[in-house]
Order: sequence, then C-alpha cells, then structure tokens
Amino acid sequence: MKLLTYINTIIKLEPNTISNNAKLVLIYMISNCDEAGIWKVDKEAYYQSFGMKYSKEWILLGLGFWLKYLDEDRIIIPEFLQHRYAGQLKNINNTKYNPLNKLRACIDSHSLKFDAEKMQLIPRSTVESTVELATIAEKMTIDATQSKKVA
Repeated sequence: MKLLTYINTIIKLEPNTISNNAKLVLIYMISNCDEAGIWKVDKEAYYQSFGMKYSKEWILLGLGFWLKYLDEDRIIIPEFLQHRYAGQLKNINNTKYNPLNKLRACIDSHSLKFDAEKMQLIPRSTVESTVELATIAEKMTIDATQSKKVA
C-alpha cells in the first residue's frame, strides 16, 4: 500500500517539476524493478512500452534527481526501499525476519549494503572498514632505542 502512495505522489508532481513522460517512465521503472529498487536496463522492453529508444541522456535529464546509475545496466531508485518496506527496514540485519529475506538476497546479488543510518543502499566497498596507519601509531608506543635482552 505504501508503494501505491509513492506512485500517487509521483503522479501528483507538478509538470514544471517533472514531465508527464518522465513520470510514466519512473512509474514503469518502479513497477519493473527488483526487491531492492534496482531496475535493470532492458532497452527492448523499454522500446516496446514507450515506442522510443532508451536514452541514458534523456533519463538523466528527466529523472536524474530521482534516480542513480549503479553502472550502465542498473539504475537504483533511492526512495523505493523506504516506501516499499516502510518501518520494516530496522530489521534488515535480522536474518530471522523472514519478510526481508528476498530483499537481503537481492541487495547481496548487486554487491550492495544497506546503510541503516542513511536509509539507503551503498556499494559494499565503501562500507569495508579501513584503519589508517596514524591511528595504529597512536595506540602503539614503540621506543626504537630500547633493545631486547636475550637470556
């Protein structure tokens, strides 16, 4: 039901904000994306649905503020998760919470991770923990002048 409210919000946007054609394309993407809100670019299906060739430039111009390209073949709809899953996202890391199992599997298949603080999907590589050498040096005090006595 929340997803229908989301689509209704898109429909009600003023034409000077987003063109009617762009609204239709966005609703099409929402209707055909996977559980994580990622639409795999299907140029043939796009052409059959709209009677015009898929154009990344047109998508960026008309919907660039609404979508993000993960790569040339995948587009993410950032607000999709919040509208589709609403309050359930707080349980995303609970593997025993069954309603989100498909979502977790889908996120993993795209090499993404859900950032609960920002409430959005991010590339897994940006989540990996990194330790800077300066941080380690502060915690370890090494006196090079001391020598170890061997008994």
